[in-house]
Amino acid sequence: MDQIFDRLTNLFRTLFTEDPFDSDAYKETRNRYYDPDLQDAWDELDDFLNEGKSDSSTSYKQKKTDTHYIDPALEALKKDYANLEVEFQAPFSEVKKSYKKLLTKYHPDRFANNPKKLKIATEISKKINQSFQLIRDYEKKRGNTK
Repeated sequence: MDQIFDRLTNLFRTLFTEDPFDSDAYKETRNRYYDPDLQDAWDELDDFLNEGKSDSSTSYKQKKTDTHYIDPALEALKKDYANLEVEFQAPFSEVKKSYKKLLTKYHPDRFANNPKKLKIATEISKKINQSFQLIRDYEKKRGNTK
């Protein structure tokens, strides 16, 4: 019974102090029942629930510890942004505009009379198409394509 009264006393102390979270009773209760594994589980659940949201791609814990966090999947697309001649992490509308411009410039049909240039244009247009598809798929996962 004494434990119940002690806990009730601590509860009332936390309720009726000026700053309840600064009181000794709160600190004592928090330290006694604090579980780091539970906190990690909550963080993991938060990450899972925020997965795929455009503005919450990282957890609070990651944002707090690393302000320059870049998604590894996005980091892998650096070469593809360069292939499309746009800045890394450029908006999808800019990527799409550059894709259309480059595809018009290097389309194989434009070089049908010259076999060497036709072969080169075909390779370049394949790279452009691949890069655009990878960026488009990544943006679809994030929900940023229109």
